[in-house]
This record gives sequence, C-alpha cells and structure tokens, in this order.
Amino acid sequence: MKKTILSILFTVLAVLAMANIASASGSNGYQPAVPDHLK
Repeated sequence: MKKTILSILFTVLAVLAMANIASASGSNGYQPAVPDHLK
C-alpha cells in the first residue's frame, strides 16, 4: 500500500518536473543550464 502511494507520488513529481523544465524557457525566471547565446 505504502509503496503504491510512493510510486504514484514519485510519478507525479517526475511529470511535474518535466513539465516545469519544458515550460521554463526563461519566462518564469528559472534558467536551464544553457546560456542564451547557445539557444
């Protein structure tokens, strides 16, 4: 039971992290480790 809840939470966190990185093109203040002149 606890493993299922932990796996669901981990999956949700991973999806949120991927969505956050994908949407973070410098508009919300978070910069990925890529300088602007390399984009």
